[in-house]
Amino acid sequence: MNYMLRCTSKSTIEELVKSLSSENHSLLLETFQILCKSGVDYYDILALYSTLSHYSENDLKEILSYAPNSMSALSLSRNNIRKVIPRWTASRYHSATIESVIGDIHEKILSETLGIFCYNSNLNPKSQRSLNDLYILIIVGNETRWFDINRKCTYRFLQGGM
Repeated sequence: MNYMLRCTSKSTIEELVKSLSSENHSLLLETFQILCKSGVDYYDILALYSTLSHYSENDLKEILSYAPNSMSALSLSRNNIRKVIPRWTASRYHSATIESVIGDIHEKILSETLGIFCYNSNLNPKSQRSLNDLYILIIVGNETRWFDINRKCTYRFLQGGM
């Protein structure tokens, strides 16, 4: 294996992982496992990995296998989706209006759309100091997890007659 990584011994984990993402997908996932097993915060790792690559069903199952236990399992409803989004700004830098976001999440969970989906409450590119709540939805078949990255909370949504 001869990989040309553009990192030094003083590079951050973020720089290393971003460098790996352009080199080798399987190495990227191995690094995810190593970081989790090494005690690096899962929510920080997930925030970093959530936008780096397209993940297969098996990749997503592997990512979820390291996830912290869910605080609770909620039935799928628009009200419960809203409950797990404690703060949504009126900023023009959010992903969409709260109503649109709730509808999008509800539809993705109902249709069991495979993937990792990110929702930002205030991702202001002009000001890194602006408080942004990042929420991540992972769906693999009928397994649905919701991650509140800033508050380090995990929830499960139950579908159908579960």
